[in-house]
Amino acid sequence: MKYGYARVSTEAQDLAAQIERLQTAGCEKIFFEKRSGKDADRPRLQRLLRSLKPGDVVYAVVSDRMARDPFDMLNILRTVTSAGAGLRLLDEPFIDTTSEMSDLVLFLVGWAAKWQRRRILENTSNGRARAKAMGVKFGRKPKLSQEQRREALARLAAGKARGEVAHSYNVSNSTMSATARFRGCIRKRMSHASSYLGLSPTGPPCFPFGAEPSLPTPRVYPRGQVIFLARHVINMLAALLDISLDAATGLARRGLTR
Repeated sequence: MKYGYARVSTEAQDLAAQIERLQTAGCEKIFFEKRSGKDADRPRLQRLLRSLKPGDVVYAVVSDRMARDPFDMLNILRTVTSAGAGLRLLDEPFIDTTSEMSDLVLFLVGWAAKWQRRRILENTSNGRARAKAMGVKFGRKPKLSQEQRREALARLAAGKARGEVAHSYNVSNSTMSATARFRGCIRKRMSHASSYLGLSPTGPPCFPFGAEPSLPTPRVYPRGQVIFLARHVINMLAALLDISLDAATGLARRGLTR
């Protein structure tokens, strides 16, 4: 079944042009909503994704009508492909998971999302560094001064009860636990406990949660197909990452040669 998805950002905007394009493309059922692209809560889109079955195809006019950014587009693509369905964008024909280049499309969108994430982290880190250089302090004011923390840790190491020490400073048990945990007082007691060393008492070693999944390895395509796709990839990167065409060209070259 062919599904269509249309979206505009405000009530004042008109959906008619998008709906007409989707109907011309042969969409049998069209989901539409008037919500900002920055709004993560898009119930009509979520309903569409939940209704997909193997062989279905989702159509949209352009990527920014469906996704907020490369991360969002990557998640949508994964949801669609995991349902056995396909996604096609009318004005961006390079986004077409029904073609033989679907793996390459997923790789490129995933790579763009990963690049954007790195850029955001770098900008955040640089901003924090500049703020610290100007004397800006981050986070809440500590509930205990450095002198009080030293006294509390000494009392805990001497065997005083955590609740008693916390009460004497008028702080919660959790505050005292955090103070002790990150200063190494309680860590000594944990040094030989298998559950704190990342070992499971009944099975193989446990590994830290949060490792990023590796991106799929792209297939090798004929040179002519890659050159044809590259023109569209440049436009996609420029639109999704909000960068110039020259910058997108450089990114596309690096991505396609990896």
